[in-house]
Amino acid sequence: MADQLREAIVTGSLRPGDRLPIEPELSTIFGVSRSTIREALRLLSSQDLVSTSRGINGGTFVMAADPAKLREYLTTRLGLLSGAQVISVRELLEAREMFEVPAARLAARLRSEDELDELTACVAEESALAERGGDFEPHRAFHSLVLKAARNQLLPLTVEPIFQVLRTRFLRPAAPAQFWRETAHDHAQILRHIRSGDEEGAAVAMRQHLDHLARTYVDLHVEPAVDPLTALSSRPAGGRPFG
Repeated sequence: MADQLREAIVTGSLRPGDRLPIEPELSTIFGVSRSTIREALRLLSSQDLVSTSRGINGGTFVMAADPAKLREYLTTRLGLLSGAQVISVRELLEAREMFEVPAARLAARLRSEDELDELTACVAEESALAERGGDFEPHRAFHSLVLKAARNQLLPLTVEPIFQVLRTRFLRPAAPAQFWRETAHDHAQILRHIRSGDEEGAAVAMRQHLDHLARTYVDLHVEPAVDPLTALSSRPAGGRPFG
């Protein structure tokens, strides 16, 4: 019964805001007990597909999809798979390239002037910070803006969880100063091609940049050899990962 309702929601037969029949009616429709109905609704609620409210105007309603929750879910699950070594760092890096290289090509074609200004500001901030040890945030913002400029809503949803998992696997102090200088330089080259509308140049520059990142990630990646509870209790407050 839960599977049937889930399929109706996913396929659009039931749309966000639609009110489901009350429990006795659902029981009659599906030919199951009310306890089975309640269990199915609890399951769908846990998956953020329906919500139930009380009162005169209450009931069980189909929920609208929340991209932020999907991104959070993917980040958590990818993190678990990566931490358990089911998915390797190299596989995460390869998947990232599959998405971000075409995204750079699209950004060169579709970017707005406002997005060019934001990308320019990111590169300027990165260049200034690179000489003082670098900082992850403008690095993250640059890649997020390229994805946004590609005008495809699926790209940020799929790529940013990969990006976030990679970020959390590495400690910021381990990144050499040269890493941040090269990153700022690579971003400036990508921006130059996006600004000029050079789709192929932007794609090539992004691929070269991700190759540089991959070498650093792989060189620094070491699987933890300590008890996780010990690591949690001994982790200093305010510790920050790098990108």
